[in-house]
This record gives sequence, C-alpha cells and structure tokens, in this order.
Amino acid sequence: MRKRAGFTLIELLVVIAIIAILAAILFPVFAQSLEKARQTTCLSNLKQIGTGATMYLQDWDETYPLNRVYALQGGAACGQKVLTWKTATLPYVKNIGVYRCPSNPRNTQGDETKGAEALGYPTFPISYSYSGSILWTDVRGQIPLTAAQVPETTRYIMLVENLNT
Repeated sequence: MRKRAGFTLIELLVVIAIIAILAAILFPVFAQSLEKARQTTCLSNLKQIGTGATMYLQDWDETYPLNRVYALQGGAACGQKVLTWKTATLPYVKNIGVYRCPSNPRNTQGDETKGAEALGYPTFPISYSYSGSILWTDVRGQIPLTAAQVPETTRYIMLVENLNT
C-alpha cells in the first residue's frame, strides 16, 4: 500500500468551498462593524468640535463664533472666499482632520473657504455644518450673538453632520 503525501483535489475543493461560505457570511458583519467605527468617529468629531466652540464661547466673552466671519480680499460670501466658524474654532480643536467625517463620501472636498489657502488659511473638508439660522450675524451690523441672547440654548442645533453637500 502506498503512503499518501498530500491532499486530493476533492479535499482541497471542499476546504476552499467551506472557507468561501464562511467568508460570505462574515464579510457583511465586518462591513457593519467598520461602518459603526466610522459613525463613532463622526460622533467623537462632533463632540470635539462642540467642545472647541464652547471654549471659543468662554474665551470671547460668551460670544458664539460666526457662521461666516468675514470676506477675504477679492471676495465675498458669494465669491467663495470667506473665513468660517471652522477657522475660528480650529485653534481650540487643533486638528483639521476632526472636521472630516470618514463616512462622508465628499470628505476631501473643500467647503466655502475655497481660495483662502492662498492667504494662509486652511481649506476645510465638507463634513459638518454650523447652524446659520440662529448663530448668524445680526443684519443691522454684523453683531455676533452672545449666549445671553439665545433663549433656551438647548433647544437649538449648533452642529450637524453634512453628508449631502
């Protein structure tokens, strides 16, 4: 009787089929856990940005950062050269990557700060939006809102995830 030195073709095909079936079962589970990790990162980013905005609020006499701070030379809000709330809160957040949500398909595109990098300001990724409805400048003279001017601050949304910009 001869001694076998390896596996038969049938045995190898059965093992490969079992591995393929297990992989087909496990890949969706891995994809779900990866997306949950991305969601957790986005939530952490929102928390860090909110903390940065709160620190800004404390340093600037209870004044909220403006949605758009001011227009740069050669542009206006329509000309896509503005400094935004992200520029105001960046010194408190200290990492431009926090403004980028990994689940956002457009997280490498710049927001309305396009053209600001030529003047030394960073162009931020599109992932989060700051509420323009309550925390916008006053029409009468670009007066920033203070915390005392916003009644029941917990009823207003300051930051939202922006996946469809």
